[in-house]
Amino acid sequence: MKNIKKDSKIIGRERELIIERIKQEKDFTDWITLSSSLLFSAKYALDFKTFAAQTFYNKVKQVNYSCDGYLDGLTVVQSDYYNVYLEYKNAPNALFVFDPPYLATDSSTYSSDNYWKLKDYLNVLRTLDGVEYVYFTSEKSSIIELLTWIEKTYNITSPFSGAKKIEIGTQMNHVSRYVDIMLYKISA
Repeated sequence: MKNIKKDSKIIGRERELIIERIKQEKDFTDWITLSSSLLFSAKYALDFKTFAAQTFYNKVKQVNYSCDGYLDGLTVVQSDYYNVYLEYKNAPNALFVFDPPYLATDSSTYSSDNYWKLKDYLNVLRTLDGVEYVYFTSEKSSIIELLTWIEKTYNITSPFSGAKKIEIGTQMNHVSRYVDIMLYKISA
């Protein structure tokens, strides 16, 4: 890949070499990482056949990330979100970071046993009450619109009430655009 220009299409012998290398390891392949490094933006494959049928692009990260010291002083916990919530909801200085699959967006990269249903989104929203949080979503997800409608129609306070919002426009290609949204409530 070092001789292929960043974001350029990978064709010919280079493409064949990539496919051959993946065939050697296909039982131990992280398809999501390979997809983000070699397929067009937001395209993902979950198996060799689907992956090999795609057009490849050089989207490989060029440098290693360095985050030395970045998380010093923090306790990072990785577990089912609800177990973490129950353990830390009353802890001082706890900040919950929520990045659920976006409501009404493509969830084909999730296995069927991990597929999120509407009740799962609503259960996450229930945990926002009374805690400091950062919540990621997208304009493609209609969660903010849904909660605004519920708040106005049924006079029920939205879990996002009082949260600050940051929006970042993203352009994936010349026709595909969307807005990423971060909502946060921190009492600092």
